[in-house]
Amino acid sequence: MEISLNPVPLIDLIESDGEELNTMLHSFSCEMNKSIESFLHCKAIKQENEDNARTTLIIDDHTGDIVGYFTLLIENFSFTDASNNNRKELAGSKVATDFNCILIAKIGRSDKYKYKVEGSEILKAAIYKCSLIKDMTAIKLVCVEYKDEPKLEEFYKKNGFKQLQRNENGLNIRFLKI
Repeated sequence: MEISLNPVPLIDLIESDGEELNTMLHSFSCEMNKSIESFLHCKAIKQENEDNARTTLIIDDHTGDIVGYFTLLIENFSFTDASNNNRKELAGSKVATDFNCILIAKIGRSDKYKYKVEGSEILKAAIYKCSLIKDMTAIKLVCVEYKDEPKLEEFYKKNGFKQLQRNENGLNIRFLKI
């Protein structure tokens, strides 16, 4: 049976039965990256309520299970070791010191769907949502910030993200212009 994916903004579900939503969020598991799991279990609702970030759940229409999710926010990054060409491309000036972007702050897939849904499907849903934000804000850069892990590096590279820099916190930043 083909899985039908439905993106559902978490903010739309917060108004429903809190206990039911909490149970739903806690059904998500991601052994590979416990911080992805923990964010959805413990922080996502708070981030929504405080207007710090927006999380979208990817729901399996047939089962109602969470297939994955992503969290977006607007971020300002300082250039650290970016080339002059990247500075010009991203901020319009070779001497720019910072830039605004839509940050995919969290993205994850449930262990239950590891062999059923590609991570790139969740990423495509996030990029689509970013394109809607671009239409309203003119922010045309989507960034991801991640630990130096070969699997993540390859995943983002394969999905069109270009290397920008390593931040002062030691995390890599890749970008995609939309």
